Amino acid sequence: MRLSNTALNIEYSLVQAFFWMGFCISFSFAAFYLQSRGYSNSELGLVLSLGNVGGLVVSPVLASVIDRSKKSALFVSLWSIIALQYLLLIVQLLLPGKGPLISLTYCLYLSSTIVMNPLETQLAFIMSSWGGEVSYSSARGIGSLAYALSSMFIGSLVAVRSAAVLPSAALVFLTAQTCVLIYIRFQYSRCAPEAESSFAGPDGGTHESRSLRQFFLTNKRFCLMLLGLALMFFAHNLVTGFMINIVRNLGGDSSDMGRVNGVMAMMEIPVMLLYGRLTMRVKCSSTIRFAAVMFVFRALSIALAPNLPCLYAAQIFQAASFAIITPAMVQYVTVVIRPEDFAKGQSLSYGMTTLGSIFSGLFGGIMYDHLSVTATMLIGTAVCAVGATLCAGATENTGEKPC
Repeated sequence: MRLSNTALNIEYSLVQAFFWMGFCISFSFAAFYLQSRGYSNSELGLVLSLGNVGGLVVSPVLASVIDRSKKSALFVSLWSIIALQYLLLIVQLLLPGKGPLISLTYCLYLSSTIVMNPLETQLAFIMSSWGGEVSYSSARGIGSLAYALSSMFIGSLVAVRSAAVLPSAALVFLTAQTCVLIYIRFQYSRCAPEAESSFAGPDGGTHESRSLRQFFLTNKRFCLMLLGLALMFFAHNLVTGFMINIVRNLGGDSSDMGRVNGVMAMMEIPVMLLYGRLTMRVKCSSTIRFAAVMFVFRALSIALAPNLPCLYAAQIFQAASFAIITPAMVQYVTVVIRPEDFAKGQSLSYGMTTLGSIFSGLFGGIMYDHLSVTATMLIGTAVCAVGATLCAGATENTGEKPC
């Protein structure tokens, strides 16, 4: 039974929208939230790093299990993560101030959010097998729109109220996301062959999913490219994870931070929505190399921004960097990685952005405490340049393969 292409895309777009609204709170407002509870930059950086470490460790292991299991394993994983997030957010609501339990629960909340992202990316491929093609790039564009609107709204809300409203807002977005996922699971359960234990190969047959060690050994160039990606995202997360520091340095507050994040996300929308058309004319590998260079220009323009208007203007590079490489990496995996290893490839790809977050949290908090904002950002730019060079050089030429 084949299902409506339009319906599938609307439903998946809603999943992305509510996920990125929750992500906006968990990561983009993390520094503001933890600082309001009395955490220093170094302390909140450690929390961010440990949260990312958890996601980096769990995500590829879980992806390997999903590659080897029935497709229903994806939904079991999603339900487990969602249940954990409900528990963690309730604890955040009930406990005041800061302390070991607050640090632990926020670390786990960040980890669960990281693990959720590649699972929902994999959901797009599973839903495509139920009917018409699901466009990840278009849905991700809707996610950016939702992120932008929620960032502006939450930024204004916490300026009027306080950071204490953030866990409640996160629960609202999580509930909405859960409702959509439940609808998808039960509405289309008859379309997903539960007995299927592996993905179809290029020849239409099935193949055993390999272990993570085998994956690393047979995809060395891909892994080298991911290392460059991690260095690029060190600079990226040095901005997004500590945006409140950058905004305050230029004389702004939480409302300004919300608007800057909103403008940044708005820049992504047209590119993500039109990415499918872009790759009809430009090779996937070329888009990745171009985006890698633009990451360096983005980092440098933010580092040198002398005031808030210039910081807003610098967000235009978001369209040429993050907005391109996000859907490009998802599609690049489908070109260079064997079908039975898609979940591992997607998870590791996102995991390298997480690795960048780990080091930006560990070292970024310390740098922001002991160096000026400009000096910190210039160091990030230098690291980004090294990563962009490595990423562009290791990217395989996809030739005329559609991406």
